[in-house]
Amino acid sequence: PGSRGPGRPAWFTRRERSGGVVPRGMLTAMNPLHRYPRFDNRTYFVTGVARGQGRSHAIALASEGASIIGVDVCADVGTVGYAPATPEDLSVTMAEVEAAGGRIVARVADVRDADALGAVLEEGIGEFGDLDGVIANAGICSYGRLWELTDDQWRSVIDINLTGVFHTLRACVPALLDRATGHDASHCPQHDTAHDPGHNPDHNTGHETALDPEHSPEHSPAHDTAHSSEHGTARGASIVITASGAGIKPLPLLAHYSATKAGVIAMARSLAHELAAHHIRVNVVAPTAVKTPMGRDETLREVIAANPEATAAFGNLLPVGSVDPGDITEAVLWLLSDAARYVTGVVLPVDAGATVR
Repeated sequence: PGSRGPGRPAWFTRRERSGGVVPRGMLTAMNPLHRYPRFDNRTYFVTGVARGQGRSHAIALASEGASIIGVDVCADVGTVGYAPATPEDLSVTMAEVEAAGGRIVARVADVRDADALGAVLEEGIGEFGDLDGVIANAGICSYGRLWELTDDQWRSVIDINLTGVFHTLRACVPALLDRATGHDASHCPQHDTAHDPGHNPDHNTGHETALDPEHSPEHSPAHDTAHSSEHGTARGASIVITASGAGIKPLPLLAHYSATKAGVIAMARSLAHELAAHHIRVNVVAPTAVKTPMGRDETLREVIAANPEATAAFGNLLPVGSVDPGDITEAVLWLLSDAARYVTGVVLPVDAGATVR
């Protein structure tokens, strides 16, 4: 009773217009380590926010208490086979974020324009305060054999998918560092004494002892969560970059796209090392084909028809052709949340098994 197939509860099929987001609070209710809402009073910068995955992420975050700073180019970049997002799409995202209970500052801006990104970010932080995380989601895709790609095809994919992520991170990291400095528990002497009854002011290991389960009788996941929420050490800030299964398992007809997605994976892992000491986590989500305008680009069918030998390289292990934006959102929100507070430097495939096929 109350199910939709074996092991599928009734709420599983209640998908919202945002592209398959699980109803508000459901995952929170299932996991006692989640605070409800998980993202209350937090602010996230989202690129490619006008539609598709970016819109889905923004609405889901807003439904759990977050404020959104968002950008989208809302214009034709000239080298892709699908229609671009529009200013009207961006307006729809803004309306749906507000309907979900969130606040949003969203502007038309191109991730290739570092100054424009910085201006929107500054405006949003001025409106909402600290920046708590980033979703570097903006990207494009086109198809062709490597030696037949035009210079414009190559440059637009590299400039948006790789350099655009660099611009996004370079703009946002200083704001995340400012936030981390303000929340670092190591700067909180009350924490040290509260969690170490035998604290010696001349001995600088009280905090370390308090975090060691062998020396702390109060150690538990719930204790960790309370500690994280109050002091911000484990919570920190979080960055999630959208790559692709093509960045893990490069595909034919996508040499330029695969190169950018492998590049952002390397960029994320390098940045994870650089930011770990500040409790800022950096992770990657790697989707398969997603039900968005980019994922439905008919150009791919045409290119594969002209290159049938490439057909075998495409497809998923699970018997699905593509996934919903909300499926990617669930992974992104987990990576952003306190439940993943010790997860950094990972690539999480949400790919229906495509990369192990």
